[in-house]
Amino acid sequence: MNNTPPWYRQLDQAWDSLTKGASEAWLADLDRCMAEKAVPIPSGDRLMEKFCVAIAHSQSAPSDVVARMIRAGHLKEAMHGYSVAKLAAENPAQLLRRCWKKPLTCIRFKGKIKSMVQCARILQDIENEHGSFAKYLRSFQVPRRVHSTADIEVFWQAFDALQQDLKQRKIPFFANTTSLLQLLIDLDHDALKPDLIIMRVAHQWGIVPRETGIPALRQAVRAFQEYGVIRKRRPLAVDWVVLTHGKQKGALAIWEGSL
Repeated sequence: MNNTPPWYRQLDQAWDSLTKGASEAWLADLDRCMAEKAVPIPSGDRLMEKFCVAIAHSQSAPSDVVARMIRAGHLKEAMHGYSVAKLAAENPAQLLRRCWKKPLTCIRFKGKIKSMVQCARILQDIENEHGSFAKYLRSFQVPRRVHSTADIEVFWQAFDALQQDLKQRKIPFFANTTSLLQLLIDLDHDALKPDLIIMRVAHQWGIVPRETGIPALRQAVRAFQEYGVIRKRRPLAVDWVVLTHGKQKGALAIWEGSL
């Protein structure tokens, strides 16, 4: 007897349909999302790049436009090549005056520049304290792969502890549930980012009773993680398929082969 929720069939159908009509680039991204071997967790400037890119994409910034801006190197140039030391030493107001012009304005909010500088300072403190961000993150024992419901329980217990520590450090963005999940995704952990598209689809499929609120966000992520365990599909790949099904601009452009 099949005891899986009815929405599993909807996601199965979306998965089959999207993989049949996808561009080679989209399929390559799906394969990367399904990769079982975990990649090393970066530190220093490489990690700062992930912080800056995640912040740039946050708060409903147009994903396709932001992606093109980043790919053109404009964010990297404005953020001192993502140098932790240079960004940590910056005056946020002066940096904003220098860089707040097109095409960088597509990130929507000026406050993101100050947040990037603050993240650099906190990252610098963490790495001075622990030796590397990777060692800091490993101290919370967040599982990078979830293969069972027990792994999912461990993930959320570790997530809560990590989030509490980041709140105490007053890190911008990444003490927030959605942005912290995005960071863990970027660091190759089995999670999803419950953004507007993911939550809209989750609500349409009856996974959650509403599209907003922390309980609903966590419920949606856990449900998709459980789907991944049952279907033996990494949550990162589930995220990619659901984003495309929900017509997220960046994912859809790659699926169509136009990005």
